[in-house]
Amino acid sequence: MATIDVDLSALREFTKALRDELNLSLYPQLHRIVDSLDPGYEPFHAKDGFLELQAAHGTYHDCRVRTVQILFAFAQATEALAAAAEQVAQQYGASDAQALTSFTSRVGG
Repeated sequence: MATIDVDLSALREFTKALRDELNLSLYPQLHRIVDSLDPGYEPFHAKDGFLELQAAHGTYHDCRVRTVQILFAFAQATEALAAAAEQVAQQYGASDAQALTSFTSRVGG
C-alpha cells in the first residue's frame, strides 16, 4: 500500500508564501497595473476607412481587456491554491493528532 508523506510545516510555509505574494506584492500594485493598462483614454483612434488601424485598435482593446482578466484570474487561482493547501494542512494535522490520541489511549500513555 502506498503512503503519502505530508510535510505540514512546508505546506503551511507554502500557503503563507502564496498569500504574501498576493497581499504584499500583487494587491498593493493592482490598481497601478490596471490603471496603466487602461489610462482612461485611447492611445490612438480608429479612423473610418483606415482598416488596418481599426483592426489594430480592436486588437489593442481586446488584449488590454484580456490582460486584466488574466491578472484577476491569476489572483483568484493563487488564493484558491493557498486555501486548498491550508485545508490539506489542517486536515492532515487534525488526523495526525487524532491518530496520536488514539494510539496513546490504546497503549495506555
